[in-house]
Amino acid sequence: MAITRLVRRFPVLPLDGEVTWNGRLNLRGPAALPVACGPGSGT
Repeated sequence: MAITRLVRRFPVLPLDGEVTWNGRLNLRGPAALPVACGPGSGT
């Protein structure tokens, strides 16, 4: 739900660093997903 609201509010969120993936088998996905949000970041 929080991700959906974030994407709706900021439809353009450029990456601001390296995506770090977690190594868990039961909960797959990124451990860290840095994005730029603010003046000059394309929002």
